[in-house]
Amino acid sequence: MLKRIGRSIGDKNRAKYFKNRITALTNKDFSIISSFCIGGEVYHDLHMRFDSPTINLCFKGDDFYDFATNLKQYVECDIVETTRSEGDYPTGLLLGEKVGLRNLTVVFVHYPDFEHAKVKWIERRKRIHFDNIYIMADKFGCTQETIDRFEALPYKNKMLYSDVAFPGHPDVFVPSCYTKKNHKGVRGEISFFKGLSGLRYTDEFDWISFLNHPQ
Repeated sequence: MLKRIGRSIGDKNRAKYFKNRITALTNKDFSIISSFCIGGEVYHDLHMRFDSPTINLCFKGDDFYDFATNLKQYVECDIVETTRSEGDYPTGLLLGEKVGLRNLTVVFVHYPDFEHAKVKWIERRKRIHFDNIYIMADKFGCTQETIDRFEALPYKNKMLYSDVAFPGHPDVFVPSCYTKKNHKGVRGEISFFKGLSGLRYTDEFDWISFLNHPQ
């Protein structure tokens, strides 16, 4: 009972917060290419259509960097069902080998089955604004190798949620959950809610200012 009441208060506070923030958004036609569920969360909170195929999913390992680097080629590739990932989520294999690239594993975390996920992937890839791309990535257990791959991505607007600070890399953001002594030490922790505020740790990053800088 108390949990439901708390969630209701949090949802109202979150809606109020983003209602005020939406009015500050001046850049309307953009595509967020994200390595995890953050892209879908941003579109949802801003009441915008999903103009990206990377919604409610994640990539296995560092496959995201190959995908983002060769975005135009990969989004034209066929995607087929493959062995389910840990957590028993529907999982697809993006057949990059047909265009001389690596095959990539895409885990459809918030979909009932692969068939539904594939329909949405194909539908949303047609909406990509290739002239207005924003990269949102995350890496728990971030290393210099990850930073190097991230910085090499051919996009002006990009950001990386990391559990480790890297001085000299302004595009790398460390949310406060990773600086607490008792943090849980799991990748998904940054999507946890922060009490009755209704905000997540990911919301500590200023999305609006980030998105208001078109390429």
